[in-house]
Amino acid sequence: MWAAIRTFTMYETEARDELEVFCSEVYCPMLTTNSRPGKKKKPIKIEVPLYRGYILARVADHQWHQVTAAKHVIGWIRNDRGPLSVPEADIQRIKQAERMGFHDDDGINGKIKRGDLLDVLGGPLTGVRVAFIAVAGDDLVVETDFMGSKRAVIVKATDMKLAG
Repeated sequence: MWAAIRTFTMYETEARDELEVFCSEVYCPMLTTNSRPGKKKKPIKIEVPLYRGYILARVADHQWHQVTAAKHVIGWIRNDRGPLSVPEADIQRIKQAERMGFHDDDGINGKIKRGDLLDVLGGPLTGVRVAFIAVAGDDLVVETDFMGSKRAVIVKATDMKLAG
């Protein structure tokens, strides 16, 4: 099962490296951001973890004691019955959004343009091909064509992928 593992903030990549030794899959979503190290006038692009203090890992039941023993791990998101599972579909949406640059500071600017075709992966429009119009915060405004009638709708950016 996939689980959200709590780490010490700013040690997400170290925790990822520790867990990769025994977990079948460990994922630390990253975003690209601008930084001005020192007194440099021109910003440089750096990658930082998307979820500060958390990484995602596929952990088997017999591996939880190893997870808690890892030096940079604090714990995991859980309830009174144990660790909470993160659905595989959510992991895939996060990975897709990361590949498309939705988490980056400059978002999807320069990556897709008005009129580009996208496939909807989740929500009520799953399986529908739409045309990109604009970005609206964390969502996308897209155009659908239902029975000859074109409509603009708002969908979650993480529920989209480039058609193709």
